[in-house]
Amino acid sequence: ELLVRIKSQILIHFCDQQYQQDDSFKLKNRLLLENFSTESTSDDQVLIKKACHYLLEDLTTQTTLNKLSRLLNTNRNNLSRLFKNKFGMGTFSWIREQRMMKAANLLAFTDRTVTHICHEVGYEDSNNFSTSFKKFFGVPPKQYRKEMTGSKRCVTEPKVRNK
Repeated sequence: ELLVRIKSQILIHFCDQQYQQDDSFKLKNRLLLENFSTESTSDDQVLIKKACHYLLEDLTTQTTLNKLSRLLNTNRNNLSRLFKNKFGMGTFSWIREQRMMKAANLLAFTDRTVTHICHEVGYEDSNNFSTSFKKFFGVPPKQYRKEMTGSKRCVTEPKVRNK
């Protein structure tokens, strides 16, 4: 059986049966971003909050660190440092994690095809998506869906965490 556990850093305690697929992902992200408001409002906190808002707005957006840095009026090194300090991982590892969490929710709570979900979370190639998903969760997307069908939880703990 697929081990279903959730780590606290991602702030996931968001998925009762009352929430459904995309809504649970949006709730998790709202909780994540609200967490910033309980912290000091330093320039760094404002900057990383803006970066997260931008990146979560559309996970299909393919951006570069340089483009994101210019958009936020900072430099790439500063932005990388902020993500590493806040989340324990780099910017693109964080984005990949968000994409995988959304994909997991969609697999568990919709009947959309793996190919459709792959595109919805920003992957162009379903083979790359399946490989990334298996690396992240330890099982391929179809097996994940099969094991999660009927479960009350949205996501499983990734097999390998970037720290």
